[in-house]
Amino acid sequence: MRILIADNQPKVRFALRVTLERQPGFKTIGEVIDAADLLAQAKVVCPDLAIVDWELPGMTIAELIAALRQECHTLRVIVLSSRPETREQALAAGANAFVCKCDAPDELLAAIGDVFRVAQMEIIDTPDPTIPPTQPDSQTAESLTDPTAR
Repeated sequence: MRILIADNQPKVRFALRVTLERQPGFKTIGEVIDAADLLAQAKVVCPDLAIVDWELPGMTIAELIAALRQECHTLRVIVLSSRPETREQALAAGANAFVCKCDAPDELLAAIGDVFRVAQMEIIDTPDPTIPPTQPDSQTAESLTDPTAR
């Protein structure tokens, strides 16, 4: 999983990178300090996940998430904040998950797992528009409604 970290605090970016890169299959592909850099990076690399600080300079979180999704439609976004009361606002703005900076690193890892389990379920539940629906032949249809018709 390719992850882009967006936080203007170097210590937070470092802690996130160390936590993430200890996980098999996780790769930090960039770190940015503001909204403009995040949008520019997302346009170039289209990560699987962006971990974004609630107070990232340059845009509101709602504006930023909308702009990110225009650049990369499949991008998942987890918002981080030191203020737990911003959780509902972050989710309403389109974040896939919210994690408080005061939470243990395991909370972030659990949120990442949850976000991608939901994403996989959405893929499984979405019919492929290139495959026409199957129609049972008359004999099959009859056997479905009449168990003696075989």
